[in-house]
Amino acid sequence: MPNTTKIVVNNQAYEVIATYTDDNTQKNYIIYTNNQRDNTNKLQVFASLYTLVNNEKVLRPLETNEDQMIIRQVIDTIMKK
Repeated sequence: MPNTTKIVVNNQAYEVIATYTDDNTQKNYIIYTNNQRDNTNKLQVFASLYTLVNNEKVLRPLETNEDQMIIRQVIDTIMKK
């Protein structure tokens, strides 16, 4: 069984799909899932910005359309692999 990284958000465990730091903005992004499917059978995926505080990832919402576009590009790259 592969070793997966987990995070806890609002007392619920999620599996980390990817983390990414944008070279231009230096923002840190995290993409994660609860491994549940929606009513169209698509995997539920979430994304946030994060900062490290005492070696813990502190999540906050995506701030801009650019953040959303960066996440979309990262997910598209992952899907192509």
